[in-house]
Amino acid sequence: MGSLSDSCRQRRGRRRPVVPAGDAGMGPGLTILPNVGDLGMLFKDSKELMMQSFQVLQETPQYTVSGYGTSLPVLITETLLQADRSAVISVQLDQSGWGAFVCGRKLFVWRFKQAQITRASQCYRLALPASELCHSAKLVCLFPSQSGVPSVMAVSPEGVIRFWSSLHNDLAFYERGLDLSNQECYSVTHLENGKCLLATTSNQMILLSVASQNMQTQVEVHNLKPSHGMLARMSSLIFGYSKSHTAQIRRVCAGSETPEGHEVYVLHDEVLQKWLISEPGQETVVYEKQLGAVLMHHFQREFGLTSTDGLKTWLLDVQPTTSSVLLLAAVTNIHVPSPRLHYALVEMQAESSSVEGQDPVEAIHIADKTHPYKVTDEVSLLDCHLLLSHPNHPASFIYSKNLLIGCSLSPDVGPSFQEINLPDARTYILGAGSVDGQCMFFHSAEGLVTVRMNEPEMPGMDESIVGQSRLNQSSRLDHSRLDHPRLDHSRLDQSRLDHSTHEVSHFEQSMSQSMLQNSSLMVPTPRRTEGGIPESGGEYLNGLKTAFLCVCRSSLSQAENILAELFPPEEGEDGYTDSPLDKAVERLSLELINDFPPADPRWAESVPQDSVSATGSLILIHQLEDKMKAHGKLVSFLKSSGLWARLHSVAGEDYSKSSHCVLLEHVEKLAAARALCHQHAEHANLIDAAISRVTDREKLDKLPSGLTLRDVFYTEVAEVHQIFRGLQEEEEALLRTDFSPRDSVTLISNINSVYQAVLQEAWQVHESKSLVYQPPEGVDIRLPAQLWTASSGPKGLRALISQQHNLTVQNGVSNAEDGVTKSNLFQQLFNLTELQLDGYFSQLESVRDSLGEDTLEYGDLEQKYLQERSALIKPFVKFGQIERAASLAEKFLDFGILVELCDESNTGHKRLQHYMDYYANQGFSDFVFKYYIDRGQRGKLMTHFSHRPELSDFLRQHDHISWLQDIQTNNFNQAHLTLKKLADREKYSVAKKKTLLSLSKLSALAADDPVNPTVIEGINDDLFLITNQEQLPPSVLQRLQIDDATEMPVMQVDELIELYTGEKNKAANEYDFMKALDLLITYVPKDSPGFAALQRRIWSRAVMRNSWNDPTGADPFQYCRETVFFKLAKMALESYRDKPRDEFLPSPGELLRSEELADVRESKNLQYLLRLGMEKLNQT
Repeated sequence: MGSLSDSCRQRRGRRRPVVPAGDAGMGPGLTILPNVGDLGMLFKDSKELMMQSFQVLQETPQYTVSGYGTSLPVLITETLLQADRSAVISVQLDQSGWGAFVCGRKLFVWRFKQAQITRASQCYRLALPASELCHSAKLVCLFPSQSGVPSVMAVSPEGVIRFWSSLHNDLAFYERGLDLSNQECYSVTHLENGKCLLATTSNQMILLSVASQNMQTQVEVHNLKPSHGMLARMSSLIFGYSKSHTAQIRRVCAGSETPEGHEVYVLHDEVLQKWLISEPGQETVVYEKQLGAVLMHHFQREFGLTSTDGLKTWLLDVQPTTSSVLLLAAVTNIHVPSPRLHYALVEMQAESSSVEGQDPVEAIHIADKTHPYKVTDEVSLLDCHLLLSHPNHPASFIYSKNLLIGCSLSPDVGPSFQEINLPDARTYILGAGSVDGQCMFFHSAEGLVTVRMNEPEMPGMDESIVGQSRLNQSSRLDHSRLDHPRLDHSRLDQSRLDHSTHEVSHFEQSMSQSMLQNSSLMVPTPRRTEGGIPESGGEYLNGLKTAFLCVCRSSLSQAENILAELFPPEEGEDGYTDSPLDKAVERLSLELINDFPPADPRWAESVPQDSVSATGSLILIHQLEDKMKAHGKLVSFLKSSGLWARLHSVAGEDYSKSSHCVLLEHVEKLAAARALCHQHAEHANLIDAAISRVTDREKLDKLPSGLTLRDVFYTEVAEVHQIFRGLQEEEEALLRTDFSPRDSVTLISNINSVYQAVLQEAWQVHESKSLVYQPPEGVDIRLPAQLWTASSGPKGLRALISQQHNLTVQNGVSNAEDGVTKSNLFQQLFNLTELQLDGYFSQLESVRDSLGEDTLEYGDLEQKYLQERSALIKPFVKFGQIERAASLAEKFLDFGILVELCDESNTGHKRLQHYMDYYANQGFSDFVFKYYIDRGQRGKLMTHFSHRPELSDFLRQHDHISWLQDIQTNNFNQAHLTLKKLADREKYSVAKKKTLLSLSKLSALAADDPVNPTVIEGINDDLFLITNQEQLPPSVLQRLQIDDATEMPVMQVDELIELYTGEKNKAANEYDFMKALDLLITYVPKDSPGFAALQRRIWSRAVMRNSWNDPTGADPFQYCRETVFFKLAKMALESYRDKPRDEFLPSPGELLRSEELADVRESKNLQYLLRLGMEKLNQT
């Protein structure tokens, strides 16, 4: 504009006409500047865009390993991190650019192939059908659609089909079951026009067709049957439905589409079939080839053997090419002392030979790499697959979980095989696929990687050595998450620094320039006081900055000298909270993440003179990415210099934190700021309003003009967590206005999206880098990690997430007008709940490891976690989101929710059995048993779980029902003992005690081991006592105010004797006294102190039942015979004739000395009649 104005010759002047044009161009320019990244992605050529998504991970003269695309979706990364070693994970990469990731019942479908417009990968989470077997990605089929998002069909191993016509609603699916007669599904192969082929392990082939009838999608099923012809006999052996066959399907591969139908190749143990499938019922077998014997003879010639004895071959995979069929085979010789397994590629004729008996094999290429063969390792050795980059390309790959071999069958150079080195054995390949002529693999540590075989050449000896050296230097696969050896404190680790400074990016150059301008490399050693402490903490920071810069400029010796003077290890000035080293490292890290962009002229006056510039970019998102790289370099510097092992902790506002955790928190906040920056484009007004609520305006007033609130906020990354408070305040303010229900739902959904994106990014970094930032082995810092994403207190992030959760439930879900919106809100709720509980869970583990489970801190935190877990998951149950509630309860061990869900489901019993097996070590079984006992549902407990052995162990503490389990399991002896113990403890119900004794006796008689007869006699005595209690006269029960004899409490022997002979039984006769005497003789030992007193009491009360002062009639003996006493005496003499008389009948003298007869013992008539009657009884 200045140059144009110089040549202007209008009458209004030279500058004035040009100014409006400059103003007009300024607006579009300022609009384009912050969005140049997105515009570049939009208008850039697709090939160029794809090239930019590759990052070389490993390069040799033979092959190149590169990362593919952007990072994996957060859901998949989180699942990988949380999966334990026993988890079965599989991946399918479809040629359409979409992938299927299966872990347990979780299915994630995501787009991994970059498009011109979309930058973030699309990812959808689906729930697979319930199964007791392991799901596999081989049983998932992706159908491309015009919308760009595929339809998905998934089949469980038992044969339950689920089909999602749209992935936008994971709960809208079609489901049907197949009757497979206990067969297991093996694979699903995609054909054209909405068809796929399902194969079972027993060689049954089923054609599945997606059809639409009456506006409803359904899946039609057709069982394939081979045609009748000269091959029918062999077909019946392989495809017949007899259960006696042993042939196993190895691979079902789709070939090309022809006018007659779709070609399908089916590989069995030794047989290859080619099918032609058009419509259901119109399938034919084109040919069928027995290859076992043919391959055996070919391998015999290849190895130069005289016979095929000892050779063992397998067919593993098949892939059709444009001119032939390529087979993957394996062979070994079991007769040699140490057999080795060889992999081989077999080229076979594409069409059936017309000449009978002609050899179909054209060539065999055996790989150089061999593996030790053991029968125990056979399953893992044979779990290999073949992958072609393109049907007409000579490059292919042999891969398994821990093996990758590149193969080239170029006719110009000849066949070659190259083993591709994988990372550590703890990482593995989960799946593979071919897209746009590129072979790519899903690596458990690196995500999606592509492998390209370079053109083979014949290098010389020197070139080979150099190539190998270059390989060792350029390999950049990240092993830091697996191994962190403690470094030497005396010298900088040259190898680590070479690796760290191998790539010099623009942020490193900016850092170096800034340091060169603002500080000297020769920083003076900080002055120390007499106590050895430098006068200024800033000198430590400046020295550490300079040493860091020296390392970036490869001046290692100078950095060593600075650190040796600054932090001498022998003086022991570290290893405690807020040591000079810890404070300097914390401040340097803060300066890096809060760095001003020096290349932006608006910040020129605000950049401190001694700051470390971590970025030279003008674009905000690039500045944040550069800061993350700079922070990684800082950590590498600390580790290589030995300072990492000397870090301890820094003091915070409420508690001390490990310095390692502080550094991890800083990089998490960088990731959170980066995610927030991505969200800013979609929710600009909302986030700007939130920023304005939390940014210090006084600080803004002091800054130069031209800076915005957004510029200030994203510069101070350490305060990025304040955005959540700003969002919450903005949300509450807007909801208090006249917002319509629809607008309220939109607002809540948008804020949920921001919460979810920022927190998930921070949590992903925390999980993926926690091992990188942990202290080295041998450094014991017992301080629990305090996650900033799970900060507590009224203003903590944990409280804000809970408030947002409640707002979504109360104002969002209740006002949602359609199912799609409601489903989206529930998914956001699900993600927020997961993030909240993940924070709790991680903090609990940290407190447990550092302080122990018995501490008050752990108990309080666990109590809060249990309360929060229940409050967060219960809304899903309330609104019928059963799958989401179950998924959360399964992950976070909310057994109460799981049992409640199963209890309300028709198939809940089977699901409970599955949970009992899956959570066997977490006490789920005991929780279920207690759940039903507390609710009085003992019948359900014994009906559904009596077969489980852990029920018997649990019921040992619940005697009142454990005997039922013992009877159910035929443990009658234990049931007898338990019932006898319960009967002995029973004091309140005589009827219950009688029942328990009777059951105990029956159990004892039914036991396999004979029970001691005295035990049975003891039970009989107890039952006899109860019988006497039940025979108490009704008048006695009435005086005791007992209406029903079965409601009586259990009475002792002396109580029964009292009731039979005492005042409450005023109508007592000789029979009542005889029962009392029987009780005395049976249950009271003769030598016990109370026996004689009870005996005299019974006889004395019998005497007192009659009057002895004035006998009527002339015959005294006749009078005696009518008294209760002499009637009782006569009955006793008859009943106890085998016993000595003094054991049951006292003499007249003893009887008269009884206290009961104190008032009448002086009566002459009583003395006379007693002696007369006794003498008469002695005579008879």
